[in-house]
Amino acid sequence: MIVGDVNPGAALATVKQLFEAIPARTVPARPKIALQRLKAATIEVDSDLPYGLAAVAYRLPGFNDPDYAAGVVLADALDSRRGELYALAAEGKALSGGFDATALPAAGFGYANAAFPRGQDSATLVTQMKAIIAGYVDKGVSADLVEATKRREVAEAEFRRNSIAGWPLNGRKR
Repeated sequence: MIVGDVNPGAALATVKQLFEAIPARTVPARPKIALQRLKAATIEVDSDLPYGLAAVAYRLPGFNDPDYAAGVVLADALDSRRGELYALAAEGKALSGGFDATALPAAGFGYANAAFPRGQDSATLVTQMKAIIAGYVDKGVSADLVEATKRREVAEAEFRRNSIAGWPLNGRKR
C-alpha cells in the first residue's frame, strides 16, 4: 500500500524495481476444517474487576455458511432489549445481560453474557441464561422480534453505507 502525495508512475517504477525479481510461488492449499462436536466445559478466572462476568457460548454459522445471515439475525434478536437475556438486569437478577457473536469463515460463536455483583455466585445466573436459550430453542424467537431485528440490520447497513468512519477527524478535513 502506498499513500500520500506520490507520483503514481515513479511509485510503480520503484515497486517494480524492488519486488519484480521476487519469484512467484504456489500458495499452499488451506487445510480442511472438520468441526468436532462441542464438549461442555466450565472456565473460572480470578479477576480484580468490581463485578463478575458469566458467559455461555454456542456455535453459530461462519460467514462462509449459507446460514450466516440467519445467525446474525438470531444473535441480534437474542441481544435485543426486548429479549429475555436483557431482562435479567431489569428483573434484578444481573447487572446487565445480552448476547454477542463473532464469526470466522467456517464457524462462529455466540455467547449469552451477564454481569453480576462481586461476591454473587455465578452458577445461578449461568443456569438462568442456559434456560433462556433453551426456551428460545424450544419455542423459537417471536416473529415480531425477528422482524424488528431484520429492519434494524437493514437500517444499520444503510447507515454504514452512507457513513465515512471517523469523519470528521478532530475537526479537520481529510
